[in-house]
Amino acid sequence: MKTTWVLVADEAIARILEGHKPGQELACIDELTDAGAHADAADLRRDAYGRRAGAGAGPGAGPA
Repeated sequence: MKTTWVLVADEAIARILEGHKPGQELACIDELTDAGAHADAADLRRDAYGRRAGAGAGPGAGPA
């Protein structure tokens, strides 16, 4: 019998699934992830501060 392989992935994890018979539930063979690809919550907070405009930062707020 021929083996069917399925790769299911998103930005967080990739799963390799295996099936041997049509209609049979696929079995998870391996899960792959890269810790470096996941954002650190502290990095997300620090980045958000750079996108906020402070007082006097609107149009025409440059030097007179």
